Amino acid sequence: MEQYIYTPNDVKYSSDVNVDEPGASFAEALAAEQKWQLRGLSISGSALAGMLQIGTRTLTQWLNGRNKIPFAFVYSACLVTGIKPSSLFKLAERRLKKSEPSLVSGNLERTEPSTLTPDELRTRGVRFIQCISAELRTQLAARDISVRQIALRLGKAPAVAGEWLSGKKVIPVHFAYNVCKAIDLPIAELVDRAEARIDLYPEDDDEVVRTETFSRGESPCSALSSNETSRRLRALLELKGMDEGSGYEAVRDRAMKRRVTIDRAEWDTVLEGTTAPDRKVIVAIADALGAPLDYLTVDDEEVTARVEAEAALARVAAKAGVKNIAARGTRLSAETLREIANLIGRLPK
Repeated sequence: MEQYIYTPNDVKYSSDVNVDEPGASFAEALAAEQKWQLRGLSISGSALAGMLQIGTRTLTQWLNGRNKIPFAFVYSACLVTGIKPSSLFKLAERRLKKSEPSLVSGNLERTEPSTLTPDELRTRGVRFIQCISAELRTQLAARDISVRQIALRLGKAPAVAGEWLSGKKVIPVHFAYNVCKAIDLPIAELVDRAEARIDLYPEDDDEVVRTETFSRGESPCSALSSNETSRRLRALLELKGMDEGSGYEAVRDRAMKRRVTIDRAEWDTVLEGTTAPDRKVIVAIADALGAPLDYLTVDDEEVTARVEAEAALARVAAKAGVKNIAARGTRLSAETLREIANLIGRLPK
């Protein structure tokens, strides 16, 4: 069937271009990489199927590339086998770029295997998919790209893309990858950010709706004043152990990767609270400092307290030489996180 393929600068007419590429190839590489890693861990397909309580035949079809591998399965499999999800996606992309992909792999970042029940894993997997869609919407909004624009750019019907990005239908791996490529966002970073959304909102079923309204410029929370943006930015710098100079360098370098220019004068005015930064600048700042975009864009006391408490805990733990604190992703309150930070700070050096 003939179709239009939309690119950023022009329109090309094609009758044989697969609009799912390169995402379809990436999904196959992801399945191959997960299969390779399971083999390295001596975990059989039937054993994994038992852990996740899914059909062995279905799992085998996913891993062999006969059916498109879904986000929820990849994520849940990573959790129960102690693999950091973004690390697997990073290796899959490396595998995709090699001329002999069957021979390519690498070392994964490991985590403690999850002790969640199969039902809890399924619930978290569903949330993960919703957060993938929510994060993509946020990233598109930050670049002033509408759902219709990205759909046409990728050769997809806007209605179909809208259902995937709104969470009404499960977003496929290949489409998410193609959106990431189009907006210059690493797929591994998308996975990290989606997982962070689950960690920040462990009990908030309305978070995806919150993000959707925010992406349209209809945030249910008040937008931040320039003074409050300044305060939060200074708080982040302090918690990250950065001064104004090192903070600027980190943000400038990250912004350059997004093709956004931030000069020192603009940085200084944002820190002083005299001007409100452009949305693209805010995205670059959040990326560089490892903060959720919501922290620097909306007035939400719960998010603010949680982010600042987690950052403070991470800094205190690093100074004390404490590693692998399992506080992130738990249901601990910001107050409890601060108490943990205080306890670690009192440990003998």
